[in-house]
Amino acid sequence: MDNLINYLLESGAALALFYIFYRLMRMEQSQFSISRAYLISAMVFSMVLPFLNFSASFAQGIYLQPDIMLEPVVAGNEGAASTSLFWSSLADSFYLIGAIVAFLLICYRIGRVLYWRSTGYVRRCDRYTLVILEKEIPPFSLFSQVFISRHTLEDKPSAQIILEHELVHIRKYHSLDNMLAGLIAAIHWFNPFIWLMQKELKRVHEYEADRRAIEKTGNYRDYQELLFRQTFGVPYLSPINNFNSFIKKRMLMLRKTSSNRNFSRALVFIPLAVALIFVFACSESGNGEVQQQEKEQKEVKKSATSQAEDQIFLAVEDMPTFQGGGVAAFRDYVQQQLTYPEEAAEKGLEGTSFVKFVVNKEGEVEDVEVIRSSHPVLDQAAVEAIKDSPEWEPGMQRGQKVKVRFTIPMVFKLAE
Repeated sequence: MDNLINYLLESGAALALFYIFYRLMRMEQSQFSISRAYLISAMVFSMVLPFLNFSASFAQGIYLQPDIMLEPVVAGNEGAASTSLFWSSLADSFYLIGAIVAFLLICYRIGRVLYWRSTGYVRRCDRYTLVILEKEIPPFSLFSQVFISRHTLEDKPSAQIILEHELVHIRKYHSLDNMLAGLIAAIHWFNPFIWLMQKELKRVHEYEADRRAIEKTGNYRDYQELLFRQTFGVPYLSPINNFNSFIKKRMLMLRKTSSNRNFSRALVFIPLAVALIFVFACSESGNGEVQQQEKEQKEVKKSATSQAEDQIFLAVEDMPTFQGGGVAAFRDYVQQQLTYPEEAAEKGLEGTSFVKFVVNKEGEVEDVEVIRSSHPVLDQAAVEAIKDSPEWEPGMQRGQKVKVRFTIPMVFKLAE
């Protein structure tokens, strides 16, 4: 579950940052379509952002191919992290239960709407389907369907205003927004910022529908009186668009006029997105990989311009030997030296650290470096297992002792 936790932390941090800037820039004012685009883009981008971490690993993986790759060395841990793993497992279970409950709530509310449709009188119109219910419920829409009680429909002036309002939701595909936001909220059910963003999105939907409906009907006073008579609406997790929600705020927004001055505020999304890509795609391990790539590339350039006797070879006529054996003997040695760090075991850290080293002309191990990081604690343990290695018999090329470089993966895996 480590990858899931990292995903939730990174995407959750992005959601928080986008919401804070949304409030600071007051983007809910006037330009509702722009506010809507910002909120949807912020939620989708936050969900995609953590996957950008793989780009650095992919590039590094390609670069490793030329090196001599030894068989992986595996460090296990038996029992030391049992308490840590217990609490980690408990937290994982708690998260999954919350996510399942959130998804079930979405399914329940959709199921309830489907039940109302099956029990109501359905009238098909040109642009929508009208479902008339005997039950007294606030008017709402879901995709191309408008649900309204018979009692509300009998008040023709009010019904006309409500239908115009709901048709805006249908034409603007607001239900798709709500469904997407609901699914993201189910994944991030513990994160208050997704609920706040979903709340803002619903408000923007209603503001946009109010303004379009008034432009269509041209009846501001009756519209305001209708809002005043309504009661408050539905929970934020619901995928429906409810006419009765955010009444007080909507009445205030009706007094505002549309303006293009706020368009530039939405452009804050671009530098925010770029900054988040830089921070998370060049995160702790990714940053190390990029830096190590640069070092490796500089080393290759340096070796190409240096004298032949100082070259670092990847393969030679007579490969270095370790204590009378080949590279397999060295792997066995590292296996004995490698220990699972207590700190890593307590935190439940796992991963694979790729370490390169050079056997020089004197048979000494030098230039021990991590070229693909898993975690600093694990990386340090991997380096420690190699750097104090006994001397090798150096490699030979055309009768001369030469330097030879190797790469060995160190796998850190906790006991189940």
